Amino acid sequence: VNMDAETVTIIPTSSIVEIDKIYLAGTAVSGDEEIEVAQTLENASVYAFRGELKAGTLYLPLLYDEKTEMSFVPASGNDIHDGEASAYMQVTTSSAEASNRYWTIPADGTYRIVVDLTAKTITFRSAATDLKNTVVSFNKTYTDDGTPAANPYEMEVTQLWMYGTFNNYERDPVNTDYFLGISDTYSLRQSLANPNIFVYKGAVLPRKSGNDGNNGNKPVTGSVNFKVTPWNYNVYSYGSTADAKRNDHSGYTETVLGKVEELVEGQGDNRFAYFIVPEGCNYVEVDIEKKTVVFDVRE
Repeated sequence: VNMDAETVTIIPTSSIVEIDKIYLAGTAVSGDEEIEVAQTLENASVYAFRGELKAGTLYLPLLYDEKTEMSFVPASGNDIHDGEASAYMQVTTSSAEASNRYWTIPADGTYRIVVDLTAKTITFRSAATDLKNTVVSFNKTYTDDGTPAANPYEMEVTQLWMYGTFNNYERDPVNTDYFLGISDTYSLRQSLANPNIFVYKGAVLPRKSGNDGNNGNKPVTGSVNFKVTPWNYNVYSYGSTADAKRNDHSGYTETVLGKVEELVEGQGDNRFAYFIVPEGCNYVEVDIEKKTVVFDVRE
């Protein structure tokens, strides 16, 4: 069930292969290095790779039950249809068809490969068609070496950090230069399939209480929003739609597991608009292109 697209897909179990791993093979892969197409955090049916490939042939063998017995090959032709999804076939490696069918990587370069097991499609993106990191612009007080910054400051968003009372402003145990309350433990990692999607998946998020300095130091339980850098002051943020105002009051949006919530981006009052983490949440997905966030429970 895709809540965003409002669609339901029904798949017969006979068409599903329990895959342990997907690999890249062929002359497009350098040397004997084993390169895996990794399962994405946000969708167990989508696998992705981004890295350097050479001009040459490419196969996608599958590993399941600790054996390689199948391979994905193009349904027709061997062109990669740069930037467009195309159908693949699933064949046994003992078949002559498996060795004679492959994709052709046209030139050396960086490629993103996304395999969708549900749609049975594969998408290749070269540097020319690849999805780009989002670039944000904001006023930064100081540069990393302590000198005044040239503003507006621009940066690509490649990671997001949670900030709020949810962890009672605990400091990162390793990166002590991070702002109080911001930790790699609760950061959101960029999806390999889509650079605008960021995911936290791990231990159940804490719902501790802390005093909100923008709200008369009143204690608040489980509040969180998202920063593009591991500091809190003068930074681009993704907050909730709750009413908030700097140096006056904070706002809080109660959330429900699995419900898509709207994000407000920028460097203004949205920095003081928080979500309240629902109990049991161990998964957070932020889409900074669609401006949405979902808190959920996922294995």
